[in-house]
Amino acid sequence: MRKIICSDFNIICTCAFNICLISFIFYQFTATITAIAYSNHCKFHTGLCDLFRQNVTQCLQMIARYDGLDGLVCRQGDVGRYLWAYEAAHVLSALDRVGFSGLTFDVYKTMVGMVPTEGAERGRLQYRWVSWDNAESAILWGIGEHLRCTKDASRADFFRPYVRAMLDYIEARRHTDDGTPWKGLYPAGVASNWGEVGKHWTFTDAFAVRGITRLAEALEALGDRDAAAVRAVADDYRAAVVNVMTSLYAGHEQDEAYILPHIAGVPFEAS
Repeated sequence: MRKIICSDFNIICTCAFNICLISFIFYQFTATITAIAYSNHCKFHTGLCDLFRQNVTQCLQMIARYDGLDGLVCRQGDVGRYLWAYEAAHVLSALDRVGFSGLTFDVYKTMVGMVPTEGAERGRLQYRWVSWDNAESAILWGIGEHLRCTKDASRADFFRPYVRAMLDYIEARRHTDDGTPWKGLYPAGVASNWGEVGKHWTFTDAFAVRGITRLAEALEALGDRDAAAVRAVADDYRAAVVNVMTSLYAGHEQDEAYILPHIAGVPFEAS
């Protein structure tokens, strides 16, 4: 079986060309350029420094303030006033790494302000234009990255009611019995703008594992009182994703190559 091991969220992504892997590579590329630019080697790599500055500039130009909306937002790369939480978190994490945490904190405050902490919609991002199933997980991942960079316990306290609400929402969704053999995953839903409905375990669920794990790591580093509970959710969720991977791979151990389907229950060739 050909596979790529993404240690950042400790699950196996297949060679399937999926967004989860693309975004992971982009994130790691940003981190690498950042490290180079801040190292003593920067003076020997003028081109890389220019690339770094351009990358940061591109991230900064995504931050906007719209008429009629309080707070800053991380917009999509066009003229539309839209918020893709998944993409925003990647931009904001890059900015956190280079010292713009005051700016990113203002954006995260806007994002969590769209998440009710009580009522029927508690924990679900209230943004009707873009409703990907991994939106809440993306915000949790971004908050985890933000806390890792700032090491600010007061900000963890600020995010606490929203984090708890989103975790409860995610846990309720993934434990919904939809009659399929894969337990502990989101029911069939929309993972992207392409509108394909299904159990997108390599994107929706895999990224949720990554996001909750990163949040757990950040809270553990702070000695936060919720760290153990968040870690328990992350570990249980990861076990569910690994179980899907194992069950889908069963019977193909001797294949020269096997591509795991990115939608559980749908053959790769048909998705």
